[in-house]
Amino acid sequence: MPRSGVPGSITSLDIGLSEFQQQYRAVFEASSDGLVITDLDTECVIDANPAFCRMHGYENMDGIHPSTFIHPDSHHLFGEYLQTIRNGHEYRCQARDIRKDGSIFDVEVIGRSFLYGGRPAILGIVRDITDRLRDFQVLEERVAERTREIERRREVAEGLRDLLATVNSRRTLDEIMQYVVQQTCNLLNCDAASVFIADEDEEFGEALIAKANMGLEPELMDVRLPVGQSSTGLAYKELRPVIVPDIRAALPAATGRREDLGTQEHSNYIAVHHLPEVLETSDLSRPEDPGALLRSFAESYGALLAVPLAVKDERYGVLSLYYRGSREFTEDEVALAEAFADQTALAIENARLREQAEKAAAIEERQWLARELHDAVTQTLFSATLIADVIPEIWEVNPDAARGRLEQLRRLTRGALAEMRLLLVELRPGVLGELSLTDLLKQLADAAAGTTGAEVSVRCEGPSPTRLPANVQVALYRIAQEALNNIAKHARATHVSVELHHESDGRVTLRIEDNGQGFDTGTNTPGHLGLSIMCERAQDIGALFRLDSTTGNGTRITVNWRNGGWTDS
Repeated sequence: MPRSGVPGSITSLDIGLSEFQQQYRAVFEASSDGLVITDLDTECVIDANPAFCRMHGYENMDGIHPSTFIHPDSHHLFGEYLQTIRNGHEYRCQARDIRKDGSIFDVEVIGRSFLYGGRPAILGIVRDITDRLRDFQVLEERVAERTREIERRREVAEGLRDLLATVNSRRTLDEIMQYVVQQTCNLLNCDAASVFIADEDEEFGEALIAKANMGLEPELMDVRLPVGQSSTGLAYKELRPVIVPDIRAALPAATGRREDLGTQEHSNYIAVHHLPEVLETSDLSRPEDPGALLRSFAESYGALLAVPLAVKDERYGVLSLYYRGSREFTEDEVALAEAFADQTALAIENARLREQAEKAAAIEERQWLARELHDAVTQTLFSATLIADVIPEIWEVNPDAARGRLEQLRRLTRGALAEMRLLLVELRPGVLGELSLTDLLKQLADAAAGTTGAEVSVRCEGPSPTRLPANVQVALYRIAQEALNNIAKHARATHVSVELHHESDGRVTLRIEDNGQGFDTGTNTPGHLGLSIMCERAQDIGALFRLDSTTGNGTRITVNWRNGGWTDS
């Protein structure tokens, strides 16, 4: 309705606006969000509700410029805030504000254009999000911690997998134990670690001797620990983990005091708070001050975790972990140390089983040699004895025949001697890489001649290399050995030639040829297994293997090896 023309009269529109303003004001005042109205021209606050004032520590904020309560780091956002509103858009951001007392807090701001009393203004809705950000930060930290824990568990799993692979490898026991202490330091974050193995000591009787170390000072590496007289010794004796969380605190009990050194049960391990490590070394086995070495140890390390190495009830030693500072150990850390100890004990057990297996193999090898002596050399000598017995009688009747028997006797005894030498070589396989290949081939030829009765010749030509690689020499020897064995069993040859050629460019050719009955190379029979073995040996050293044979025309085997291998041309 139009306003009345009577001065001072009140229209229904005036009443409606008044009621709206009162409602607006009530909402403005009661809002839990901070509400602030900023003049677009002066850029100062022209109104603020109680929530906004309390948020910033003021009773009234009319006329204050926002730079007063906006943190300097967020001043640039206020400029963006004004510009965005002037362009007719809503503005949202996170900023930092300052209370009247100087404390800083985080806010979320929403700005919209607004007419206030007919003037262009900005209505700002401000929420304190300090608690929300703090909760989010805590959540982020928890997520990060969980992520680190997952990553650590992954590393531990990979470490245990690698450790298990190492334990089951052909590495020596010393190499495995050194790998264990390295992995222990990496995955358990200890500053040093040692593997102690039980052994007999002249002074202490049964003692623990350090066999592998990582991170220890040189003067602490050559140590002997009497069983039961140290934390490590107790772990071995009791077959349970032993913890010293604070070595320095336990030091007085080891340097003259006789307090009761009690133990405290905790989960599946013993927490020993007053049982320090007692060290004895070759240089300081009887120091004038028995506590001097211990004090030196305590100056370097503050905590100790000792875990026994055992398979079932069989004790082998102890895995000890050292930390620079004092610390408490979690059950997970102890369990992980026990897992490493179990794998180490398994490695020791495997090493001992391998040793037993090697001894059994040595016994079996000796038995094999005894059979070979009986089957080959003994029979040859027996034949030589029979021939020697009849030679005098034949000589009286037919000297020419007797001379033939003498030549046969010479061949048999020479073959027996060659067989003996070959058996000695088999007893010491390392000799195959030490003797010259020419000498080895001559021994094989003499043995083959004595066994088959055939004429076996050996010819070596070309500049002989200073030394063939050991694996190459062994492979060529074994190929020649297998070839001559096959000839003795199947060929019925009267002449065999063994040729070895050395070329100036590093090539080596081994050729073995006989005038025996030969065979069809296209027929794969069980008797030809030796050929497959020879071919595999040649492939192992990168050599070329060739077999030529036809029925009734003998057999020729050729092996070509060149230093650096062969390339297709």
